[in-house]
Amino acid sequence: MIEQGQFGRVYHATLHKAGAGQEAGAVPAAVKKNIPFLSVAEFKAFLYELKLLIHLGHHDNVVELLGGHTARVGKRKCATHSTKCSLPSCHMLRHGQVNCPSFSSTANLGTSKHTCATTGSKSC
Repeated sequence: MIEQGQFGRVYHATLHKAGAGQEAGAVPAAVKKNIPFLSVAEFKAFLYELKLLIHLGHHDNVVELLGGHTARVGKRKCATHSTKCSLPSCHMLRHGQVNCPSFSSTANLGTSKHTCATTGSKSC
């Protein structure tokens, strides 16, 4: 397991792409599964995140959605498959759980602001 959030757990995965040439092969990925026994409202929030990623499409500051598994949505079971982020999560950066040389952290009125030293983006 990589990390656990309020609605789900994220696991390391490898997706195998079928195809010819450069399209075929193994792709490092992350699979997020909802945790058991979510309330209806919490499960809807988990599904809303999937819907949001579908509508968002490609964005440089968001992991790419590779797919979702909703065949058992009636039993409140769902999973999303996305590209693996090479940088640590904002939560890990804010709480000092990792030391990432690409990010600099400055305190601002009790909150942490993180700026990527490579690109200058403020993704948190």
